[in-house]
Amino acid sequence: MRCSADYDKSIAIEELRATAKDEFGEVDRFDPANWAEYCREFADLVSRGGREFWKADHASAEISHIFYCQWNSTLAAATTAMRVEFEGDRYEIVSLIDINGDHREIEIQTKREV
Repeated sequence: MRCSADYDKSIAIEELRATAKDEFGEVDRFDPANWAEYCREFADLVSRGGREFWKADHASAEISHIFYCQWNSTLAAATTAMRVEFEGDRYEIVSLIDINGDHREIEIQTKREV
């Protein structure tokens, strides 16, 4: 587990809210009005380098950034339907892992939205 000082980046977990729909009646995931903050956390960020990114197996190949946060029940209830906002960039949540199942730290595996 990381030291408390390692969690030095403020991130927002956002959830999709079906308020604005496109002309086909579908919720537009790219419309910022359709997203609302679910919770705000402090995190440690690990960016996957290009060499590591391309050598990874297919399941991990999509992971571009990993955020580590201290465990709490609100964050533990987050889902892959949500996304991470960090410094104006958006990251699709690929998986959330309670590391070792001991409720101390959550690993949020993401890929950057383009």
